[in-house]
Amino acid sequence: YAVSIGITSLASSFPLSHQAGINPALWWGLSVIISCGTVAGALIQFADWRWIFFINIPVALCGMLAVLRFVPKLAPTRRPRFDLAGFLLAGASILAIMALVETSALAGQPVPLRLLAVAGAGLVAIIYVRQALHAKEPIADFRVLRHGSLRWSLIATWLYRIALGGVMVLLPLQLQIGLGHTPLVASQVMVCAALGSVVSRFLCPLAIRRLGFRRLMLSFGAVTTLLSLAPAGFGLTTPIAVMAGVMLVH
Repeated sequence: YAVSIGITSLASSFPLSHQAGINPALWWGLSVIISCGTVAGALIQFADWRWIFFINIPVALCGMLAVLRFVPKLAPTRRPRFDLAGFLLAGASILAIMALVETSALAGQPVPLRLLAVAGAGLVAIIYVRQALHAKEPIADFRVLRHGSLRWSLIATWLYRIALGGVMVLLPLQLQIGLGHTPLVASQVMVCAALGSVVSRFLCPLAIRRLGFRRLMLSFGAVTTLLSLAPAGFGLTTPIAVMAGVMLVH
C-alpha cells in the first residue's frame, strides 16, 4: 500500500515530463527495504524481535523530510462529501470478515452460533455494497468495476498478492522453525526477493518491448507460479545460495 500511495503522490505532484524519475525513486525505496531486512534479521538474532518495529521511525522521518523538501503543494480541489454511512459500513464489514478469518469462523463454538456469525458478516457486507452502489459520492466507488480491464486486473492482482504475501510470511518461518536457520540467514534469503524486484524494473520494459505485454504476462505468470511452489521443496540439505537464487528470480 505504501508503494501505491507513493506512486500516486509522485504522479500527481510532478508533470508528465518529469515522471520518468518515478522508477529511480522506487529503486531507492526498495534499497531501503533491502537494508532494513538485513538490519531486522540482525536485531532479531542479536537483540530482541521488538526492536524491528523501531526501524519504521527513522524511515518515516526520512520520508516526511523528503516530502517537505521535494513534493510541491497541490492546488486545492473540491472536497467530496464525506460518506459517513459508507465509512461505518465498510469498517464493520472489514472487521466482521477479519474476525471470522482470525477465529476460523468462531472455531470451537456451537454450529448455530458460527452460522449466525457468518450470515451476519455476509449481511453487513451486502448492505455496504448496496449502499456504495447507490451513494452519489461513495467512499469506495464499485461502479468503476464495470470496466472489464480494471476488474480483471484487480482480480489478478488480488490473487497474486495473496500468493506472494503467503510466501513472504511463511518462508521466514520455514527457514527458522522448520530448517533451523538463524534469523539473520533467513533475512538474507528474503532480501534477495527485494533485490530481484529492483532488477526486474530494469528488465521488464525490455521484455515488454520484445515479447509484448500479453505474451509476457502469460509466460512469466506460468514461471512465477512454478517458482512460488519451489520453497515447498526446500530442505535441510538445500544450500542457502539455491534458496536465495530462487527468491531472486521469483
